[in-house]
Amino acid sequence: MGLPELAVSRKVTMTMFIVAALIFGVIGLNRLGLELLPDLNIPMMTIATVYPLANPETVEIQITNPIEQAMAKIPNVRKLESISTENISVVMVQFNWGTDLIKMVDQVRISLDQLSYQLPEESSKPVIMLVDPNQTPLMLLGVSADVEPGELARLVEEFLPALERIPGVAAVSVSGGLQEEIKVTYYPEKLQQYGLTVDQLKLLLQAQNVVLPIGAIERDDTRYLATVGNRYKTIDDLQNMILGELDADPALNQGIGLLVPKMLRLHHVADVELGYKPVTGFSRVDNHPAMIISIYKQAGSNTVEVATAIHEALERIQQASEEQLSFAVLQDQSF
Repeated sequence: MGLPELAVSRKVTMTMFIVAALIFGVIGLNRLGLELLPDLNIPMMTIATVYPLANPETVEIQITNPIEQAMAKIPNVRKLESISTENISVVMVQFNWGTDLIKMVDQVRISLDQLSYQLPEESSKPVIMLVDPNQTPLMLLGVSADVEPGELARLVEEFLPALERIPGVAAVSVSGGLQEEIKVTYYPEKLQQYGLTVDQLKLLLQAQNVVLPIGAIERDDTRYLATVGNRYKTIDDLQNMILGELDADPALNQGIGLLVPKMLRLHHVADVELGYKPVTGFSRVDNHPAMIISIYKQAGSNTVEVATAIHEALERIQQASEEQLSFAVLQDQSF
């Protein structure tokens, strides 16, 4: 009896098989992850090298050309491309399809190690990066508000955890905006007056703003983890940082004054203020200063579901914002 005869004679059985196949198909469809790009292993890698304070021509001659010559000797190389800019050399190596990239990475690393003695001492060690299309951001957002640039950066830092907690989100990164930094402006004549050098001041700043573990203390069946040191949380804490002991004041060098030595503090030799790091670039969305947020999803998660959850979170953040944050979707893989 062939399949057609079996299907005709066993109508109920065949109907049950068809219904079961449909049910499992619907269940599998709902659990199927959606991706904009297929899971590809592109046979391509990038070699990036930093050469500080070098112009593009110097970077090309001393960094890019030697690396290209070394890569040309490796088998299965199909194409070489390079970009030489100020301070940075980028060499892109394309291999033939089917090439084992793991083995190629080892060969490229060996070639770069042999080449290291020819590169300038001031240049960094070449970094090898594989090209993975799945590592592109799921979504790019532009964030702007009618506030000062420094305040915008603070607001963005406040709502970032809400995006990082979304199921399926692997990482969130931010670019643009002003980054705060503490500026210490010292006075050479005051350092000389108190017998300090600039190097000593740097060492004191580095050594006193740390916390180090020293072990554990057990008492009454309780174990305490002990640390030494301190981290400064405010500008006043840093201004009052102790650098040493001042020479005794004759007016106080009597009685109880002997028990209270006067300390040399940072504000005696330098000014401390909160400022911003130098701006090397800027971001604008709809002609307004903005910050760019890149959101990456976890491997295997559903692109549409994660993007939908992100949009819902952005609506909640915008409604809760008193500064009227404005979000612009610059890229969305779910569309």
